[in-house]
Amino acid sequence: MLTVPDVVRLACPRCRAEVVWRMGQDLECAGCAARFPVSDDVLAIGDPGRGHFDRVGESLHGIFARAREVGCVRALSDVGAFVKDELTPEYKESLSDERKGMIQVLVPGSRLGRVLVLGLSNGAVPIAFGRWSREVIVCNYDFERCRMAALRAEELGLTNLRWIWLEDLRRLPFLDGDFDCVVLEDALRALRLERSSTDDPHLELLREVRRVLRPDGHIFLSGDNAFGLELFAFSRRNRLGPLGPIFNAFRRWVPWARRRGLKRHHALGRYGYRRLLHRAGFSQASFYCLHPSRTRFQRVSLLERKSALSPASPSGLRVRLTTQLGSTSAFCTAFGVVAAPSSVERSWFMRLVDHIRSQLDRTGRQAFPSLMITGAIGSSGVVATISGDLVLRVPLNPVSTERIARNYAGIERARQSGVRLGSLAPAPVISGEYEGVPFTVEARIHGQPLSWLPRSVRQRAENEAFQLLLSLKSATFAEAKPMSPELSWGESMTKQIERMSAWTVEAGDASALSAILKHAEAVRDSGIPLCLSHGDYSHKNILANDRGELVGIVDWEHWAETRLVTHDFLHFLLGHQAAKNSTSRASALSAWLRGAALEAQSSRWVARFRETWNLPGGWELNAALAYWVAQVVPLVGTAKELDQVWRKRNFTSVLRVFGEVL
Repeated sequence: MLTVPDVVRLACPRCRAEVVWRMGQDLECAGCAARFPVSDDVLAIGDPGRGHFDRVGESLHGIFARAREVGCVRALSDVGAFVKDELTPEYKESLSDERKGMIQVLVPGSRLGRVLVLGLSNGAVPIAFGRWSREVIVCNYDFERCRMAALRAEELGLTNLRWIWLEDLRRLPFLDGDFDCVVLEDALRALRLERSSTDDPHLELLREVRRVLRPDGHIFLSGDNAFGLELFAFSRRNRLGPLGPIFNAFRRWVPWARRRGLKRHHALGRYGYRRLLHRAGFSQASFYCLHPSRTRFQRVSLLERKSALSPASPSGLRVRLTTQLGSTSAFCTAFGVVAAPSSVERSWFMRLVDHIRSQLDRTGRQAFPSLMITGAIGSSGVVATISGDLVLRVPLNPVSTERIARNYAGIERARQSGVRLGSLAPAPVISGEYEGVPFTVEARIHGQPLSWLPRSVRQRAENEAFQLLLSLKSATFAEAKPMSPELSWGESMTKQIERMSAWTVEAGDASALSAILKHAEAVRDSGIPLCLSHGDYSHKNILANDRGELVGIVDWEHWAETRLVTHDFLHFLLGHQAAKNSTSRASALSAWLRGAALEAQSSRWVARFRETWNLPGGWELNAALAYWVAQVVPLVGTAKELDQVWRKRNFTSVLRVFGEVL
């Protein structure tokens, strides 16, 4: 964990003299006798009572005391931070760690440097840089968001973040050349800047950023593309069909419409951003495409020169068209811009790619790979394809570090299993660290997930995937020590079912959980064999070619040498049923428990699977119970508790079905 001194050098916001701020103490200036208080670990420069409050800031004000007692996640869950049973995007962002902060690998100088984050932050980006950089100073103009984010960082054990509430971001309380990197989080769009002069307020801000930046430092800002598909033509709010692009153009560009209140969305084109940065003193800039949007991007590609693009999802002509056009310089939805006063240095990620290629004796120039962000809230990483045949994985937080390490260990062990399932795992290439950051490299498998295949060849691929599960019966490890069925059942059932009680609210749910626990305790031996398990054997992780022939099984982070053989089978079968009926796995599991009739292909799979593994009568209930527990229990106590829609679908509804059956 990175630690920094408890003393920070600042510039007095009034007289600009150098002052020293000791953490936890008020800031006092000896020159002008100005005093600025510290409240809840946040230095307030200005009047917090006059701070910017939006809907989220006002609601955070009411739950901060509760968050101090029980934590941010539990406090938000208690007050119900939901709109129609769905967690609002603002709260989701406040609980995420690195998903929005993957820009850290793109900004030169941010690794182990001193970073300044400006904007309306809920904590995602500062927390990401807190795990990445030596010291992070956060200037936020919403006091409630600022102190809630500070509390969240404290819960995560990050001690190198400093929080400042600043009423006017155009007067930064820092000395000249104080930072290696400055991140403007939604600055040109979300900052509440008043026009105090005839100059452009955003230009004033950028000039102030240039002042506190080192001569060789870099800045990162994100902004919408005024000519992008999202704003200009394919707006999500477009309900006018073919007339939508015409209306959007009229609303955004016609002066009369802007005067009537139909204001143009604050966005610039690529030339507009370059001109603004040049006027502020930044001579060079590199532009990245943030796809599909500025706030929820999942893929980043470089626009300066040709990037190595990942294959587009064949989900229809419009999706393919918008994905391809949205990745171009002219029509991309949003820009991520890295700028510098002199020259933009090579990013940390590209230096990592060069390091890996030199270790593997690869020659030639590598185009910037398309970065994919993967993982759920609190567990994110960067995945990229390099040299066309290698997959690079870089974790962004401790949870992701463990999952990526497990994936690499899984593919190593799977290839030693002696069965075809293991032979279809990617070949491990290299695993190591670069500047203290772990990474893994595996061979790339060229194929498409089963869910992408046309129906004419998907059935053949699914039948072949089912045959792989039957071949697991011959999987052995010379040094493996399989657990006894009794011990495996006890660990995966009775000890873990008790953890679910935290999610039982109604009395009927508690009664159903009690019935499940009694059933699990009564079963000494489920009679279900143990074997090698992929853990996430689903259509998205099974790859096939255009002829429906299996070519690979990817994402082994949930693997296990010994797990009930029915786990992978049910995961595969329920995914198939969910896709067939356009429903969820939880609904398919409920139908399975109720004994609903299966279609012909699934019925043949069930009969063949039972016969091959010689499963005892009544195995369906015990297999479903073990599968459900394995899917739900790891998420108890995580941020998933706030997603009431997920809990209602995957926990409460299935729990009640178990109560009916038992």
